[in-house]
Amino acid sequence: RGGMGNFQTKRGCPFRCIYCTYPLIEGQTIRLRSPEKVAQDAESLIRLGVANAFAVDNIFNCPEAHAEEICRTFIRKGIPLKWSCYVHPAHFSRALAENMREAGCTGVEFGTDSGSPAVLSKLGKDFTPEDIQRASLCALEAGLEVCHSLSLGAPGETEETLQETVALMEKISPTAVVAMLGLRIFPGTGLARLAEEEGMIAPAHDFLQPIFYLAPQAREK
Repeated sequence: RGGMGNFQTKRGCPFRCIYCTYPLIEGQTIRLRSPEKVAQDAESLIRLGVANAFAVDNIFNCPEAHAEEICRTFIRKGIPLKWSCYVHPAHFSRALAENMREAGCTGVEFGTDSGSPAVLSKLGKDFTPEDIQRASLCALEAGLEVCHSLSLGAPGETEETLQETVALMEKISPTAVVAMLGLRIFPGTGLARLAEEEGMIAPAHDFLQPIFYLAPQAREK
């Protein structure tokens, strides 16, 4: 009894982040679970004595309408579960943040990676630093804790882009920042193809041992 539980509201990822395996594992077509079934999962966790859970969707708030319905169902059923999730900054509104909070959400994590438009573009992200700032403030103002995950040394990283990322985090002042140096390279991803083009890995690399991408300018520092 106790401990951390989890639930899932959908599978499939339509985004094209160059390092990510979600589209390879789950496919690119989103398959939505019924909000009622998700609520039943949450109620099962409560019966097992689980008080806190994580929504293991690759992105909880896409599509936003489905996330809203999940929250409304939790609220209507009075489910006392506390939970957190990954969210996408370009599909995150103040209204959704408030509904999530009312439905038991305590915090959100943004896969921000960088505060530089150039690096975000290289990573295949479809959001901007302005989206990151707006979404983060929506969450904070709604009473949610906010964590930003950063991937330093990503493709296109320079001293200037690092400064852009630091400046954005200082401006937002989130609850927490998790910064990692280097990006894990997985087979079949755009990052693996880029690493091969740049001579970091051989075409026949087997990936059994973890290998990480670090931008050329970051390696020189």
